[in-house]
Amino acid sequence: MNTNKQNDEYVRRNTFSWFLTGFAFVTVFIYFSIGLTQFVYCVEPQAVVSTAFKIGYVDLEVVGKNSLEGKKAVEAITTFRNTRQKEITAKEQEVVDMQADFDKKKFTLSSDARDQRNNEITKKKVDLKRFVEDSELEIDKMQKNYLEPVHTKIFETIKEYGSANGYAVIFERSTLIYTNPAFDISSEIIKALDAKYPATTSSATTK
Repeated sequence: MNTNKQNDEYVRRNTFSWFLTGFAFVTVFIYFSIGLTQFVYCVEPQAVVSTAFKIGYVDLEVVGKNSLEGKKAVEAITTFRNTRQKEITAKEQEVVDMQADFDKKKFTLSSDARDQRNNEITKKKVDLKRFVEDSELEIDKMQKNYLEPVHTKIFETIKEYGSANGYAVIFERSTLIYTNPAFDISSEIIKALDAKYPATTSSATTK
């Protein structure tokens, strides 16, 4: 009896662990934190000589979370994740119910019937594990399909904004030890990005 409870608890912990860690990835937008990138825009060296040295920085996480493109990507991924989580919850409960029913009746069943029920429960657990793994792969694929295009659009917008407004260098916030908020142009980049992509619909899919 204790072994069955331990098995059920093991199934419960393992089936939901990836959702808890994965959801943090979506909401925080880790992919916007480019740890090795020191700047996202820089003019040609010779151009700096003839112009004022204008610099700024962008918080890519802020842009990703607050721009229309970023919000749409997160919403699509979160909706899919929540749907899969509900499906997994239902499948998990089915396994728990089957195990509980078997524990009540196993002493009244024949040896063959007990073996058959045990095999059915084992198969359900295997199917659940496979479903979780497949869902995780689909989530990873969705994150790539939805977030990479947004990442590209953000960088293109930063470069265009920097060129149009005479910036020599635009840094990424996470690479800087100290910053003066006066040089933060994240809100300007969000406005430029939203103006460039006001109501586009992402064509990314999990197929």
